[in-house]
Amino acid sequence: MKNANNKKINTKQIGIIAIIVTILVIIVFFIIVNTYAKIKEEEEKIRNKNDFENIKTGVIEEHYQNGEIIPENDNFFTRLYSGTVKDEEIYEKLFLLVNYTMPNIKNSLNGKTEKEIKEYYNENKEKILTNIGCESQEEFLKFKEIIDQSEKNSFKKAKYEVEKFAEEDEYVTVPIILEYENKTITIKLELSKRNSLNDNVKFKPI
Repeated sequence: MKNANNKKINTKQIGIIAIIVTILVIIVFFIIVNTYAKIKEEEEKIRNKNDFENIKTGVIEEHYQNGEIIPENDNFFTRLYSGTVKDEEIYEKLFLLVNYTMPNIKNSLNGKTEKEIKEYYNENKEKILTNIGCESQEEFLKFKEIIDQSEKNSFKKAKYEVEKFAEEDEYVTVPIILEYENKTITIKLELSKRNSLNDNVKFKPI
C-alpha cells in the first residue's frame, strides 16, 4: 500500500514540476520575444535615422526624420486635440510643405506680378488646396507672402504655439512656428476633427 501511495505522490509531484517547468519556459519565451522585438525596433530607428542623415540638409534631426517634421510641443498638442486624424498626417504634410511645396512655389513665382500670381493660382487651385489648404485667391496671396520668407536649406525646426490652440465645430487651429537659421515665420494649422479622404490638414496664413 505504501508503495502504491508513494507512486501516486511521485506522479503528482512530477505533474506539478512539469507544470512549473512549462510555465517557466513560456515566461522565458515571452521575455526573449519581447526583448528581441525591442532590439529590432531600436535597430530600425537607428537605420531610418542613418538613411535620412544621408539626404537631409541643414536640419536638426530630432525634429525632422523619416519624411516627417514633428513640431516641438507635440505631446501637449495631442492632449488638446480629441479628433480622429492621425499625427503622422500632419508630420508628413508639414514635411512636404517645407521641403517641396513652398520652395517650388517660391521659385515659380519669383519676380512675378500680382496678376501673374493670380493666374498661377487659378491654374493650380486644386493642387494648392490639396498641398497647402488655401481656399481662395486672397488666402493664397497672403500665404505667398509667408512663402517668400521661407528658406528651405536653412530650416531647423517647427513648434506648436499650444497656448493659442482654438477649437471650432468642425476643426481645431494652432499656430506653427517654422524656425530657420536667420528668421522665424508662423503659419496656422487647421486640423479637421473627423478623418476624411482629403483636406484633413490645412495650412493657413496668419
